[in-house]
Amino acid sequence: MFALGVCSLVYAAIVLALQGAAWGSCAILCFSLAIALVVVRLRGRRARPSHVLSWNAESGAFRLADVEGDLTLTRVCYGVGWVTLELRSQAPISRVLQLVLWKSAVSAPLWNVLALRVQGACAGGTAIRTRKTHEPA
Repeated sequence: MFALGVCSLVYAAIVLALQGAAWGSCAILCFSLAIALVVVRLRGRRARPSHVLSWNAESGAFRLADVEGDLTLTRVCYGVGWVTLELRSQAPISRVLQLVLWKSAVSAPLWNVLALRVQGACAGGTAIRTRKTHEPA
């Protein structure tokens, strides 16, 4: 979808700029750079590590597949299409992890479950700071 969108926009811009005239070397270069941008972006997306976030119902805490122990939710930041969770390990040497979850990368039912888990963690008695990063106009 991203590749098709970028190529379509660049193609439309070139056609408008040239007013339907034959493509020159500059137009071909611009379109080639747009295709290169798409390729680099898609390769970078595959290179990013993905983490498996789960909920431990017994302890009422989050878990990450590559982190030992349970993680307590300490802060939540809501955005338009994402949520950032600040999670603290319950291990003696606790480190804080910030995990950004994009709504477009999660199915609708799982996004709703995540919202319920975050609400439950916020209402669970621990003091969690929440912040909206975008206010509607």
